[in-house]
Amino acid sequence: MLVLVLVTILSVGYGDLVPVGPARLFALLEAGIGLLLPSAYFMKAISSSDNKKEEN
Repeated sequence: MLVLVLVTILSVGYGDLVPVGPARLFALLEAGIGLLLPSAYFMKAISSSDNKKEEN
């Protein structure tokens, strides 16, 4: 199961492994989290660098 979690969050692709049953919902949620977390991190980093430029 850990392999599916890491592959889903990293959006690498499953190859021969496919989540079935309720795991498909969790795979969908994890894929969304895998896209949103890095995006939120970069948006925070960009906004904090903009704030530092405005202060100087």
